[in-house]
Formats: sequence, structure tokens, C-alpha cells
Amino acid sequence: MILLDVYDTDFQAISAQLSGRTPIVLSYAADDDPGLGGRLHVTPSVWIVRNTRDISPRKAMTRLQAEACAGRAEQDTFLDPYASWERTAMRIVGHRSAPACFYQLTVCGQAAQHPPGSAALPAPSR
Repeated sequence: MILLDVYDTDFQAISAQLSGRTPIVLSYAADDDPGLGGRLHVTPSVWIVRNTRDISPRKAMTRLQAEACAGRAEQDTFLDPYASWERTAMRIVGHRSAPACFYQLTVCGQAAQHPPGSAALPAPSR
């Protein structure tokens, strides 16, 4: 399952690039679907695409991520680094710890335990 942050990502562009084989849940659907948290936790792997700064109502993205990853393997990848001037500007306007990147991709569950390409590689020949 893929959970997309609709509050502060270009979720439409991201959705358009996906194959359509994996169920996609838009984060605002969480308010209309009280059972989503439970489904996120029992799904073998959940991919969460979000902004590193959670601006969703009542920190919904942070809450959904915590529910999806509770007690499971979790792996974060950070993408689209901010320029140093952007991080300085964020600190000036009150972000004490300005994030280094815009996007955060979190994988919970089986895919985090066995990420693609993680299979043991043969030792290099000498």
C-alpha cells in the first residue's frame, strides 16, 4: 500500500508515475476511513510519501506513519535536498531544526526488512 501526503507534496504528479498495481491511499482519506490505521498495520508493506515537515491537520501524516510502522521494520529515505539558503531561511522564520530534504519516503513492514537489491551479493573476485 502507498500512502501519499496530499497536504504538502505534489501527490498528483507522484500518483501519475506509479504503475497502478499497488493500492494508493491519499492522506485526507484517513478522516473518512476510521479503519485505515488498522489496514495500514496489517498490510505487508506500506510506503509513505510525505514532506519532512508535517503540516497536515492534527499531524495526521505523523500519526498514520506511527500506526503503519508500529512494531515493524522501518526505513527512511530522504529526497530533494534543500539548498543551504533555504535551510537558513527556515531557521530565520522559526524552524529550530530545519529539515535537510523536502521529501521523506518511509517503508514499513516486509519491504523495509528486505529492500530491493538487499540480497547478499557474492564477494568480489580478487
